[in-house]
Amino acid sequence: MTSTVLRTIHLRLFLLSYPNNFFVNRDLLLDENGEFKKLGETIKIPKLAKTLETIRDDPMSFYNGSIAESIADDMKKAGGIITLDDLKNYTVEVTDPIVNQMGSKRWFAVPPPASGAVITLILNIMKGILNFIFYYLCTGKNLEP
Repeated sequence: MTSTVLRTIHLRLFLLSYPNNFFVNRDLLLDENGEFKKLGETIKIPKLAKTLETIRDDPMSFYNGSIAESIADDMKKAGGIITLDDLKNYTVEVTDPIVNQMGSKRWFAVPPPASGAVITLILNIMKGILNFIFYYLCTGKNLEP
């Protein structure tokens, strides 16, 4: 058996051993027979659909309505520290984005303390790797240190 097959079996057994709850939603990956859904098969997430519809109809519900109450309740069940008051008192701080270029594409990311700086670092590392691969494919030579 290949390692991929073993990992697939392990994941399936893991998903089947836990009931659907806040942390594990096996219905996203498994069909009604406990088999992995097929490529291209539709995945429905009714609670997410309802949440997005509610936000569309009442954007402030995310901060002080039914969505906020649901978030606070889920956070409490999961041992989190975010409360309904935290959501009600949240204010947006508008900042300038981190701007970077990869090839001909310019992209934007959120600045610290969010993860934009980390994403920028990872993409810049990838850019270096892609440049090396391109150089090697064009010349057949390794880059000298």
